[in-house]
Parts: sequence; structure tokens; C-alpha cells
Amino acid sequence: ERRIEEFVLNNLSIMYDNYLDARGRLAPGQLVEIRYEDLVKDPGQTLEGVYRKLGLKNFDQVQPKIVELQNGRKGYEKNKFKPLDEAPKEQIRKRWAKYFEQFGY
Repeated sequence: ERRIEEFVLNNLSIMYDNYLDARGRLAPGQLVEIRYEDLVKDPGQTLEGVYRKLGLKNFDQVQPKIVELQNGRKGYEKNKFKPLDEAPKEQIRKRWAKYFEQFGY
């Protein structure tokens, strides 16, 4: 179990370090970052914002499909997990602090 925890902690760091490096090399207007919470709360509005920020056209053609997908998922409940104990939470807070700060969590 400890090896799995270390694997997860390390790989998230590798993934985000690479993402942040690549993000820094993109020209303005080539990337839009959205919060998961915003996407879940209002997918249509969030995706419309992505289209607008990227200068994409024809969102009005995509919007009905988004509504259709949303309607098909009514009643869906996210997975529920047992809350972590304090020790792993603290380790996560320490190891991933720069990512939490970077992304406003």
C-alpha cells in the first residue's frame, strides 16, 4: 500500500510539473484552464466560455448536444469514497502544496 501511495504522489508531481512546463511554452490564446467544479456545476456555460476564449465559432451548433448529454445524465451521482485519515491528507497537502496554490485550491 505504501508503494502505491508513493507512486501516486510522485506521478502527480511529474504530470503537473510537465504540464506547467508545457503550459509556459504556449502562446496566449492556445490554452484555457477550467475548474472541475465549474464544469460539473454548469457544463454548458463553462464550455461556452472555452469556445469564446479560444475564439472558436459555432457554439450554438454544439450546445444542443451538451444539453442532450446533460439530460441523459440526470440522476447520476459521483462516486463516493471513504475520507482519508489525517496523516495521508497532511502528506498530500505538503507534497502537492505548489499545485494547490497554482490552481487555487
